[in-house]
Amino acid sequence: MITKVFLNSAHRALRESYEANAKGQYLLAWGKTVPARCNYLADAVLNATAVPMYAATASYGIGETVVTWGRQKACLRESLKGIDNSLSRFFFGSVGAILSPAAARAFEVDSAAEVAATAALVGILGAGIYFAASKIRMPTSVYYSSRSGFVWGWH
Repeated sequence: MITKVFLNSAHRALRESYEANAKGQYLLAWGKTVPARCNYLADAVLNATAVPMYAATASYGIGETVVTWGRQKACLRESLKGIDNSLSRFFFGSVGAILSPAAARAFEVDSAAEVAATAALVGILGAGIYFAASKIRMPTSVYYSSRSGFVWGWH
């Protein structure tokens, strides 16, 4: 796995930003997010360049697994774990560099599969809520009748 030098530096810069914000130094707190953004960007670039290297190692691992009839899978397993970790850190590094370092810090995970599964779940739930809301027909008017009280109307 790739070392977390840039990620740890980003966390340290965010901690300093939070401390400045707690003291009421808002402009200084915002300024301290710039090193965090740069570190997240460096971590994203480093992990993006590591993915092809892990892929090359994974292709060797596939060959080794096929030749040994599945007895030697350690190289393949570690390479796939490295690809998964690097893809997730690339995603969160990009979020931290472009959108918000605090958001990237809050939602960091070590697995791109978790990111994809969470995005799929949120998308499915959002589509379901949108579909249900589009089928509900809201009343367009409310009338008051002295005999029956309030009457809902659809036109």
